[in-house]
Amino acid sequence: MSEWNGFGNLDLSDVEAGKGGRLSEGEHTVRSADAQMETLDANRKRLRVTFNSVDGGGDIRHDFFLMHPNDTAVRIGKEKLKSFLINARHPNPDKPGDVATLNGLECKIIVGMGKPYTDQEGNQRQRTEIKTWRPSAQTAGAEAKADDLDDAIPF
Repeated sequence: MSEWNGFGNLDLSDVEAGKGGRLSEGEHTVRSADAQMETLDANRKRLRVTFNSVDGGGDIRHDFFLMHPNDTAVRIGKEKLKSFLINARHPNPDKPGDVATLNGLECKIIVGMGKPYTDQEGNQRQRTEIKTWRPSAQTAGAEAKADDLDDAIPF
């Protein structure tokens, strides 16, 4: 335990700034990281991806269920994964291959409030979640440049 000598003597020069915490509601430009497949049990597998704000404002994690007893959970998981891959300009959104290819992809996300739930202690909770993915300025710019190449040159 450190000694307290008052706020006037506080020295933070050897302390790194904390991360921004969980991303708040709104639009954020993010980069994907730590993508990994997780086996929860014999019937459930998920892809877990962390999305870090490019401005250092925080992060948010998203789970894409790719195997689950509930077919709707799998359909939604695959639809959201494909949306992420397309908007982040993954080189092969239909067959992404190695999970490592998901790390470092940039896109925009729209964050909103998730459904309320009751935690293990019986408290009502609600937290932010990714609602949708959009192209970032970087990925939208790449698309615009490709469109510029398809001009009507008469020769």
